[in-house]
Amino acid sequence: MSQALLTMMLLTTPGQFLEDLVDDVVDERYETVAVMPQPVYRDAQGKTESIGGELGPQAAYFCSRLQEEINELGDGEFDLVEASRMQDVCRSYSLAQIQRKSIRQRIAEQAGDADVLVIPVVTNSGSPAKKFDLKCVLVDVESNDEEEYGVEELLIGLSDAAYMGESWNLRRWSADGKTLLNIGLEESGAVPGSALFGTGPRMEQRQYQWIDRKRPHPLTVDSGLPIGIDILVSSKKRPIRVSTNDAFVALDDGEEPVIRLSNSGSQDVYALMFVDGVNVMGKHREHPGEVIPKDKHRLIRAGKNTDFEGWYTRKAGDVWNVESFRLTDERNTVAAEQGSTEQLGHITCLFYTVGWSGVPPGDRFVISKGRLGFGTGRSRPVTLDETSAESPGLMMSAVTIRYGRSNELNGQTP
Repeated sequence: MSQALLTMMLLTTPGQFLEDLVDDVVDERYETVAVMPQPVYRDAQGKTESIGGELGPQAAYFCSRLQEEINELGDGEFDLVEASRMQDVCRSYSLAQIQRKSIRQRIAEQAGDADVLVIPVVTNSGSPAKKFDLKCVLVDVESNDEEEYGVEELLIGLSDAAYMGESWNLRRWSADGKTLLNIGLEESGAVPGSALFGTGPRMEQRQYQWIDRKRPHPLTVDSGLPIGIDILVSSKKRPIRVSTNDAFVALDDGEEPVIRLSNSGSQDVYALMFVDGVNVMGKHREHPGEVIPKDKHRLIRAGKNTDFEGWYTRKAGDVWNVESFRLTDERNTVAAEQGSTEQLGHITCLFYTVGWSGVPPGDRFVISKGRLGFGTGRSRPVTLDETSAESPGLMMSAVTIRYGRSNELNGQTP
Protein backbone atom coordinates (compact mmCIF):
# COMPACT_ATOMS: atom_id res chain seq x y z
CA MET A 1 0.00 0.00 0.00
CA SER A 2 1.20 3.52 -0.72
CA GLN A 3 2.63 5.63 2.11
CA ALA A 4 0.20 8.44 1.24
CA LEU A 5 -2.73 6.11 1.78
CA LEU A 6 -1.25 4.77 5.00
CA THR A 7 -1.16 8.34 6.27
CA MET A 8 -4.71 9.16 5.23
CA MET A 9 -6.21 5.84 6.25
CA LEU A 10 -4.23 5.92 9.50
CA LEU A 11 -2.98 2.37 9.07
CA THR A 12 0.05 1.85 11.27
CA THR A 13 1.54 -1.00 9.22
CA PRO A 14 1.41 -1.82 5.49
CA GLY A 15 -0.92 -4.79 5.82
CA GLN A 16 -1.71 -7.31 3.12
CA PHE A 17 -5.49 -7.44 3.40
CA LEU A 18 -6.37 -5.05 0.57
CA GLU A 19 -4.04 -6.82 -1.83
CA ASP A 20 -5.68 -10.13 -0.88
CA LEU A 21 -9.15 -8.67 -1.40
CA VAL A 22 -8.29 -7.30 -4.84
CA ASP A 23 -6.58 -10.56 -5.87
CA ASP A 24 -9.73 -12.48 -4.98
CA VAL A 25 -11.92 -10.04 -6.95
CA VAL A 26 -9.72 -10.59 -10.00
CA ASP A 27 -9.56 -14.38 -9.52
CA GLU A 28 -13.36 -14.63 -9.26
CA ARG A 29 -13.68 -12.51 -12.43
CA TYR A 30 -15.97 -9.93 -10.88
CA GLU A 31 -16.47 -7.14 -13.37
CA THR A 32 -17.86 -4.27 -11.29
CA VAL A 33 -17.00 -3.42 -7.68
CA ALA A 34 -18.82 -0.92 -5.44
CA VAL A 35 -17.31 0.44 -2.20
CA MET A 36 -19.82 1.61 0.39
CA PRO A 37 -19.43 5.40 0.87
CA GLN A 38 -19.13 5.19 4.68
CA PRO A 39 -17.89 2.45 7.02
CA VAL A 40 -19.96 0.54 9.53
CA TYR A 41 -18.85 1.72 12.97
CA ARG A 42 -18.95 -0.53 16.05
CA ASP A 43 -18.41 0.63 19.61
CA ALA A 44 -15.86 -0.93 21.97
CA GLN A 45 -18.47 -3.01 23.80
CA GLY A 46 -19.90 -4.37 20.58
CA LYS A 47 -23.36 -3.22 21.62
CA THR A 48 -24.12 -0.63 18.96
CA GLU A 49 -23.45 -0.19 15.26
CA SER A 50 -23.96 2.89 13.11
CA ILE A 51 -22.96 4.31 9.75
CA GLY A 52 -19.85 6.48 10.19
CA GLY A 53 -20.22 6.71 13.97
CA GLU A 54 -17.44 8.38 15.92
CA LEU A 55 -15.36 8.92 12.77
CA GLY A 56 -17.72 11.78 11.92
CA PRO A 57 -16.83 13.64 8.71
CA GLN A 58 -13.66 11.57 8.43
CA ALA A 59 -15.81 8.55 7.52
CA ALA A 60 -16.67 9.52 3.95
CA TYR A 61 -13.13 10.72 3.26
CA PHE A 62 -11.75 7.46 4.61
CA CYS A 63 -13.89 5.41 2.22
CA SER A 64 -12.98 7.55 -0.77
CA ARG A 65 -9.28 6.94 -0.07
CA LEU A 66 -9.97 3.23 0.38
CA GLN A 67 -11.66 3.22 -3.02
CA GLU A 68 -8.69 4.97 -4.63
CA GLU A 69 -6.33 2.31 -3.34
CA ILE A 70 -8.57 -0.54 -4.52
CA ASN A 71 -8.73 1.09 -7.94
CA GLU A 72 -4.94 1.41 -8.08
CA LEU A 73 -4.39 -2.18 -6.99
CA GLY A 74 -6.99 -3.41 -9.50
CA ASP A 75 -4.99 -1.89 -12.37
CA GLY A 76 -7.96 -1.94 -14.74
CA GLU A 77 -8.96 -5.57 -14.12
CA PHE A 78 -12.46 -4.48 -13.03
CA ASP A 79 -14.66 -1.39 -13.03
CA LEU A 80 -15.14 0.61 -9.82
CA VAL A 81 -18.34 2.57 -9.17
CA GLU A 82 -17.62 6.27 -8.61
CA ALA A 83 -17.72 7.46 -4.99
CA SER A 84 -20.15 10.27 -5.80
CA ARG A 85 -22.58 7.80 -7.34
CA MET A 86 -22.38 5.55 -4.28
CA GLN A 87 -23.09 8.56 -2.07
CA ASP A 88 -26.26 9.27 -4.02
CA VAL A 89 -27.38 5.63 -4.12
CA CYS A 90 -26.83 4.91 -0.42
CA ARG A 91 -28.03 8.20 1.03
CA SER A 92 -31.54 6.97 1.89
CA TYR A 93 -30.64 3.55 3.30
CA SER A 94 -30.23 2.79 7.01
CA LEU A 95 -27.70 0.41 8.51
CA ALA A 96 -30.42 -2.19 9.11
CA GLN A 97 -31.44 -1.98 5.48
CA ILE A 98 -27.97 -2.44 3.99
CA GLN A 99 -27.60 -5.64 5.99
CA ARG A 100 -30.47 -7.18 4.00
CA LYS A 101 -29.79 -9.14 0.82
CA SER A 102 -32.61 -7.47 -1.12
CA ILE A 103 -31.33 -3.97 -0.32
CA ARG A 104 -27.76 -4.89 -1.17
CA GLN A 105 -28.99 -6.16 -4.54
CA ARG A 106 -30.93 -2.93 -5.05
CA ILE A 107 -27.87 -0.83 -4.20
CA ALA A 108 -25.76 -2.87 -6.61
CA GLU A 109 -28.35 -2.45 -9.37
CA GLN A 110 -28.67 1.30 -8.82
CA ALA A 111 -24.88 1.61 -8.79
CA GLY A 112 -24.59 0.12 -12.27
CA ASP A 113 -25.10 -3.62 -11.78
CA ALA A 114 -22.16 -4.14 -9.42
CA ASP A 115 -21.16 -7.75 -8.78
CA VAL A 116 -19.70 -7.20 -5.32
CA LEU A 117 -19.93 -4.68 -2.50
CA VAL A 118 -16.99 -3.76 -0.27
CA ILE A 119 -18.17 -2.82 3.22
CA PRO A 120 -15.48 -1.32 5.50
CA VAL A 121 -16.04 -2.04 9.21
CA VAL A 122 -14.35 0.11 11.87
CA THR A 123 -14.39 -1.07 15.50
CA ASN A 124 -13.44 1.09 18.48
CA SER A 125 -10.80 -0.81 20.43
CA GLY A 126 -11.75 0.98 23.66
CA SER A 127 -8.21 2.32 24.06
CA PRO A 128 -7.83 5.82 25.54
CA ALA A 129 -5.47 6.50 22.62
CA LYS A 130 -8.50 6.38 20.30
CA LYS A 131 -7.42 3.32 18.38
CA PHE A 132 -9.69 1.60 15.89
CA ASP A 133 -9.61 -1.73 14.10
CA LEU A 134 -10.40 -1.99 10.40
CA LYS A 135 -11.60 -4.86 8.28
CA CYS A 136 -13.34 -5.05 4.92
CA VAL A 137 -16.24 -7.35 4.10
CA LEU A 138 -16.56 -8.47 0.47
CA VAL A 139 -20.18 -9.31 -0.39
CA ASP A 140 -21.17 -11.31 -3.46
CA VAL A 141 -24.38 -9.52 -4.41
CA GLU A 142 -26.08 -12.52 -6.04
CA SER A 143 -25.45 -15.07 -3.28
CA ASN A 144 -24.98 -12.63 -0.36
CA ASP A 145 -21.91 -14.66 0.65
CA GLU A 146 -19.44 -12.64 2.73
CA GLU A 147 -15.66 -12.84 2.99
CA GLU A 148 -13.76 -10.85 5.65
CA TYR A 149 -10.35 -9.27 5.15
CA GLY A 150 -8.28 -7.62 7.91
CA VAL A 151 -7.94 -6.72 10.76
CA GLU A 152 -5.64 -3.68 10.70
CA GLU A 153 -5.18 -1.09 13.44
CA LEU A 154 -6.05 2.54 12.82
CA LEU A 155 -4.82 5.45 14.90
CA ILE A 156 -6.09 9.03 15.01
CA GLY A 157 -3.54 11.80 14.54
CA LEU A 158 -3.76 15.57 14.95
CA SER A 159 -4.61 16.24 11.29
CA ASP A 160 -7.33 13.60 11.32
CA ALA A 161 -8.89 14.86 14.56
CA ALA A 162 -8.86 18.46 13.31
CA TYR A 163 -10.59 17.38 10.10
CA MET A 164 -13.13 15.49 12.20
CA GLY A 165 -13.99 18.75 13.98
CA GLU A 166 -11.93 18.85 17.19
CA SER A 167 -10.53 22.16 18.48
CA TRP A 168 -7.41 22.74 20.58
CA ASN A 169 -4.53 25.18 21.01
CA LEU A 170 -1.28 23.23 21.25
CA ARG A 171 1.54 25.71 20.61
CA ARG A 172 2.11 29.45 20.47
CA TRP A 173 4.98 31.86 19.98
CA SER A 174 6.72 33.49 22.94
CA ALA A 175 6.04 37.21 23.47
CA ASP A 176 9.29 38.14 21.68
CA GLY A 177 8.46 35.81 18.79
CA LYS A 178 11.73 33.90 19.05
CA THR A 179 10.61 30.53 20.41
CA LEU A 180 7.62 28.29 19.81
CA LEU A 181 6.19 27.12 23.15
CA ASN A 182 4.23 24.00 23.96
CA ILE A 183 1.05 24.91 25.85
CA GLY A 184 -1.45 22.18 25.00
CA LEU A 185 0.40 18.86 25.13
CA GLU A 186 1.03 17.09 28.43
CA GLU A 187 4.79 16.73 28.73
CA SER A 188 4.73 13.86 31.21
CA GLY A 189 3.95 11.32 28.51
CA ALA A 190 6.35 12.62 25.88
CA VAL A 191 9.38 10.34 25.58
CA PRO A 192 11.70 11.65 24.29
CA GLY A 193 10.80 15.27 24.96
CA SER A 194 11.63 16.20 21.37
CA ALA A 195 8.50 14.28 20.31
CA LEU A 196 6.45 17.30 21.47
CA PHE A 197 7.67 19.13 18.36
CA GLY A 198 7.91 16.18 15.99
CA THR A 199 6.14 16.02 12.64
CA GLY A 200 4.67 13.32 10.45
CA PRO A 201 1.76 10.90 10.89
CA ARG A 202 3.31 8.75 13.61
CA MET A 203 4.35 11.80 15.62
CA GLU A 204 0.87 13.26 15.24
CA GLN A 205 -0.68 10.01 16.45
CA ARG A 206 1.47 10.11 19.59
CA GLN A 207 0.82 13.81 20.17
CA TYR A 208 -2.92 13.31 19.87
CA GLN A 209 -2.76 11.08 22.95
CA TRP A 210 -1.01 13.86 24.91
CA ILE A 211 -3.53 16.66 24.31
CA ASP A 212 -4.42 18.37 27.59
CA ARG A 213 -8.21 18.07 27.56
CA LYS A 214 -8.55 20.40 30.56
CA ARG A 215 -7.53 23.46 28.56
CA PRO A 216 -10.28 25.88 27.46
CA HIS A 217 -11.69 25.99 23.96
CA PRO A 218 -9.35 28.00 21.67
CA LEU A 219 -11.99 30.69 21.11
CA THR A 220 -12.31 31.52 24.82
CA VAL A 221 -10.50 34.64 26.05
CA ASP A 222 -7.96 32.80 28.23
CA SER A 223 -7.00 30.07 25.75
CA GLY A 224 -3.84 31.81 24.54
CA LEU A 225 -4.82 31.59 20.85
CA PRO A 226 -3.44 34.74 19.16
CA ILE A 227 -5.76 34.37 16.17
CA GLY A 228 -9.24 35.85 16.31
CA ILE A 229 -11.94 34.30 14.14
CA ASP A 230 -15.04 36.29 13.19
CA ILE A 231 -17.94 35.44 10.91
CA LEU A 232 -19.23 38.59 9.21
CA VAL A 233 -22.62 38.86 7.52
CA SER A 234 -23.30 42.18 5.77
CA SER A 235 -20.14 43.51 7.50
CA LYS A 236 -21.55 42.74 10.96
CA LYS A 237 -20.09 40.14 13.32
CA ARG A 238 -22.35 37.16 13.86
CA PRO A 239 -22.16 35.95 17.50
CA ILE A 240 -20.13 32.78 18.02
CA ARG A 241 -21.24 30.84 21.07
CA VAL A 242 -18.56 28.73 22.72
CA SER A 243 -18.95 25.74 25.04
CA THR A 244 -16.31 23.47 26.57
CA ASN A 245 -15.73 21.47 23.41
CA ASP A 246 -17.59 23.25 20.62
CA ALA A 247 -18.34 26.60 19.02
CA PHE A 248 -21.51 27.47 17.10
CA VAL A 249 -22.68 30.24 14.78
CA ALA A 250 -26.15 30.73 13.33
CA LEU A 251 -26.36 31.29 9.57
CA ASP A 252 -29.37 31.23 7.28
CA ASP A 253 -30.31 30.58 3.67
CA GLY A 254 -29.07 33.12 1.15
CA GLU A 255 -26.57 34.82 3.49
CA GLU A 256 -23.07 35.54 2.18
CA PRO A 257 -20.67 35.33 5.14
CA VAL A 258 -17.04 36.40 5.23
CA ILE A 259 -14.57 34.61 7.53
CA ARG A 260 -12.10 37.08 9.07
CA LEU A 261 -8.87 36.04 10.79
CA SER A 262 -7.00 38.59 12.92
CA ASN A 263 -3.46 37.86 14.07
CA SER A 264 -2.53 39.59 17.33
CA GLY A 265 0.55 37.41 17.80
CA SER A 266 4.22 38.22 17.39
CA GLN A 267 4.75 36.08 14.27
CA ASP A 268 3.12 35.46 10.92
CA VAL A 269 1.24 32.17 10.66
CA TYR A 270 -0.24 30.08 7.88
CA ALA A 271 -3.94 29.25 7.88
CA LEU A 272 -5.43 26.23 6.17
CA MET A 273 -9.18 26.82 5.85
CA PHE A 274 -11.81 24.15 5.21
CA VAL A 275 -15.52 24.79 4.79
CA ASP A 276 -17.75 21.70 4.66
CA GLY A 277 -14.56 19.64 4.25
CA VAL A 278 -13.43 21.55 1.16
CA ASN A 279 -10.25 23.65 1.09
CA VAL A 280 -11.30 27.26 0.43
CA MET A 281 -8.03 27.90 -1.44
CA GLY A 282 -8.45 25.90 -4.61
CA LYS A 283 -12.06 24.80 -3.97
CA HIS A 284 -10.99 21.18 -3.62
CA ARG A 285 -11.73 18.45 -1.08
CA GLU A 286 -8.51 17.39 0.57
CA HIS A 287 -7.24 16.25 3.95
CA PRO A 288 -4.87 18.36 6.12
CA GLY A 289 -2.62 15.32 6.52
CA GLU A 290 -1.84 15.45 2.82
CA VAL A 291 1.11 17.46 1.56
CA ILE A 292 -0.84 20.57 0.58
CA PRO A 293 1.15 23.22 -1.35
CA LYS A 294 1.98 26.56 0.19
CA ASP A 295 -0.41 28.43 -2.10
CA LYS A 296 -3.34 26.42 -0.71
CA HIS A 297 -2.65 28.15 2.63
CA ARG A 298 -3.08 31.84 3.42
CA LEU A 299 -0.33 33.83 5.11
CA ILE A 300 -1.81 35.69 8.10
CA ARG A 301 0.51 38.58 8.87
CA ALA A 302 1.20 39.55 12.48
CA GLY A 303 -0.95 42.50 13.48
CA LYS A 304 -3.13 42.21 10.37
CA ASN A 305 -6.60 40.98 9.40
CA THR A 306 -7.20 38.58 6.51
CA ASP A 307 -10.64 37.98 5.01
CA PHE A 308 -11.76 34.76 3.36
CA GLU A 309 -14.50 36.11 1.11
CA GLY A 310 -15.38 32.87 -0.64
CA TRP A 311 -13.96 30.09 -2.78
CA TYR A 312 -10.62 30.93 -4.43
CA THR A 313 -9.37 29.40 -7.68
CA ARG A 314 -6.15 30.55 -9.30
CA LYS A 315 -6.35 32.32 -12.65
CA ALA A 316 -2.70 33.23 -13.32
CA GLY A 317 0.24 34.23 -11.15
CA ASP A 318 -1.05 36.02 -8.07
CA VAL A 319 -4.52 36.65 -9.57
CA TRP A 320 -7.28 34.45 -8.22
CA ASN A 321 -10.98 34.25 -8.91
CA VAL A 322 -13.16 34.40 -5.80
CA GLU A 323 -16.77 33.23 -5.70
CA SER A 324 -18.52 34.55 -2.62
CA PHE A 325 -19.80 32.10 -0.03
CA ARG A 326 -23.58 31.74 -0.18
CA LEU A 327 -25.67 29.56 2.14
CA THR A 328 -27.88 27.20 0.18
CA ASP A 329 -29.59 23.82 0.25
CA GLU A 330 -27.11 20.94 0.41
CA ARG A 331 -27.89 19.83 -3.15
CA ASN A 332 -26.37 23.07 -4.47
CA THR A 333 -23.30 23.22 -2.23
CA VAL A 334 -19.68 23.05 -3.25
CA ALA A 335 -19.37 19.99 -0.99
CA ALA A 336 -22.04 18.20 -3.05
CA GLU A 337 -20.18 19.21 -6.20
CA GLN A 338 -17.05 17.63 -4.69
CA GLY A 339 -18.88 14.36 -4.03
CA SER A 340 -19.61 14.38 -0.28
CA THR A 341 -21.94 16.35 2.00
CA GLU A 342 -21.00 14.48 5.18
CA GLN A 343 -19.05 17.45 6.53
CA LEU A 344 -21.68 20.13 6.01
CA GLY A 345 -21.92 22.45 8.98
CA HIS A 346 -18.16 22.69 9.70
CA ILE A 347 -15.83 25.66 9.32
CA THR A 348 -12.37 24.40 10.25
CA CYS A 349 -9.11 26.34 10.35
CA LEU A 350 -5.66 24.92 11.12
CA PHE A 351 -2.74 27.18 11.95
CA TYR A 352 0.92 26.45 11.19
CA THR A 353 4.26 28.13 11.74
CA VAL A 354 5.94 29.82 8.79
CA GLY A 355 8.99 27.64 8.30
CA TRP A 356 10.98 26.16 11.19
CA SER A 357 12.92 29.10 12.58
CA GLY A 358 12.36 29.22 16.35
CA VAL A 359 10.71 25.79 16.46
CA PRO A 360 12.48 23.56 19.02
CA PRO A 361 14.18 20.54 17.46
CA GLY A 362 11.86 17.58 17.08
CA ASP A 363 11.65 14.34 15.15
CA ARG A 364 10.95 15.33 11.54
CA PHE A 365 8.92 12.88 9.50
CA VAL A 366 7.49 14.91 6.65
CA ILE A 367 5.73 12.98 3.85
CA SER A 368 5.66 14.47 0.50
CA LYS A 369 -33.61 16.94 4.48
CA GLY A 370 -31.94 19.50 2.72
CA ARG A 371 -29.30 20.60 5.13
CA LEU A 372 -27.68 24.03 4.96
CA GLY A 373 -24.30 24.37 3.33
CA PHE A 374 -21.92 26.73 1.55
CA GLY A 375 -22.51 27.23 -2.16
CA THR A 376 -21.23 29.93 -4.49
CA GLY A 377 -22.39 33.46 -5.13
CA ARG A 378 -20.90 36.39 -7.05
CA SER A 379 -17.61 35.86 -8.87
CA ARG A 380 -14.79 38.39 -9.34
CA PRO A 381 -11.00 38.43 -9.79
CA VAL A 382 -8.80 39.38 -6.83
CA THR A 383 -5.06 39.76 -6.35
CA LEU A 384 -3.50 37.97 -3.39
CA ASP A 385 -0.05 38.92 -2.19
CA GLU A 386 2.58 36.50 -3.38
CA THR A 387 5.08 35.90 -0.62
CA SER A 388 8.64 34.70 -0.43
CA ALA A 389 7.93 33.26 3.02
CA GLU A 390 8.99 29.74 3.78
CA SER A 391 6.62 26.79 3.50
CA PRO A 392 4.24 25.89 6.35
CA GLY A 393 5.95 24.24 9.30
CA LEU A 394 4.53 22.78 12.53
CA MET A 395 0.82 22.74 13.36
CA MET A 396 -0.03 25.13 16.18
CA SER A 397 -3.81 25.06 16.62
CA ALA A 398 -7.06 23.84 15.13
CA VAL A 399 -10.48 25.46 15.47
CA THR A 400 -13.83 24.23 14.19
CA ILE A 401 -16.97 26.37 14.28
CA ARG A 402 -20.18 24.48 13.62
CA TYR A 403 -22.91 26.34 11.82
CA GLY A 404 -26.56 25.82 11.07
CA ARG A 405 -29.88 27.61 10.75
CA SER A 406 -30.96 29.48 13.87
CA ASN A 407 -33.76 27.03 14.67
CA GLU A 408 -31.49 24.04 14.08
CA LEU A 409 -29.00 25.19 16.71
CA ASN A 410 -31.57 25.16 19.51
CA GLY A 411 -30.37 22.72 22.14
CA GLN A 412 -26.83 22.65 20.70
CA THR A 413 -25.62 25.96 22.04
CA PRO A 414 -24.16 26.41 25.54
